[in-house]
Amino acid sequence: KYGIPYELTLLTFLGTYVNLAFNFIRTFCISSSSSSSSSKDSNFFTSYFTQKEIDIYYFSYVAPLNFYISTMFWSMEILMPGLVMNEVTKRYIQQEMNHCIHTIPFLFTLMECFLVDHVVYLKEDLKSFENSEKKDENNNNKNNPKTPEAPTATISAQTMNLSLRSFTSPNVIPFYQKITHHIVTLILFVSLWQFGLFQVTGRWSYPFLPPIWESFPYGIGYLLFCFFSAYLSMNIVKVVILMNAARFRGKEKI
Repeated sequence: KYGIPYELTLLTFLGTYVNLAFNFIRTFCISSSSSSSSSKDSNFFTSYFTQKEIDIYYFSYVAPLNFYISTMFWSMEILMPGLVMNEVTKRYIQQEMNHCIHTIPFLFTLMECFLVDHVVYLKEDLKSFENSEKKDENNNNKNNPKTPEAPTATISAQTMNLSLRSFTSPNVIPFYQKITHHIVTLILFVSLWQFGLFQVTGRWSYPFLPPIWESFPYGIGYLLFCFFSAYLSMNIVKVVILMNAARFRGKEKI
C-alpha cells in the first residue's frame, strides 16, 4: 500500500546488510600497510577503516545483530509460532531461506569468534590502563608505603565495565566506550526505524510488536522492550568478548 519493500522493514535483512558491509570493508577497505597514511595507494577508505575499527564493528554490530536475531527468531518460532512470521511473510521467506538468514549468520559469527583475534587493541587498552594504575600506585606509595599492589588488568567480567552508563559517563577503557556508543546508536536506530514504519504504514513489522505496544499506555511497553533489547545486546557482546579473549589469550600476561 505504501510502496515499502519488506526487505526494508525486517530486522533480519538489516543484519544481512550489516554482514555484507562488514565483510566488504574488511576485504577491500583496509590498507595492508601498518601505516596507511604513509602509503601511496591509500585513499579515504583505506585510511579510515583500520583493524581496530573492524574489531569494534564486529563487537558492536555483527555479533549482537546476528546472535540477537537468531536467538529471538528461533526461540519465538519454536515456542510461540506466528509471533515472528505471519502467513504473508511465509509466502516470501521459505524454510530454506530462513536458515540462510537466521542460522548461517549465527554459525559464521560464532566461528569467527573462535578463529579471528578481535581483542588485540583491547589488550593494548588494558595494558595502558594497567600502566596508569601502577603510576598512581607509585605516587601513593610515596605517602603510604603499605599500599597493596594493584591487581593486573585482565579481560574479564569484572574489568569489562561495559554498560549503558558508559554512554554518558567516562569509561576507563576506550575500546569499551566506543563499543557502548555503537550499540546504543544501533538500538536507537532500530527502535526509531520500526516506530517510524508503524507511523507511516499503521502496521508493525512483526506480529509480536502490537501486544507489546498495547501492554502499557503511551507506548511504554515498546520503550521497555527497547531497553530490554539494549540490555540483551550488551550482555551478548560481553559473552562474545570473553569467548574471543579466552581463545586468543596469548602467552603474555595482561
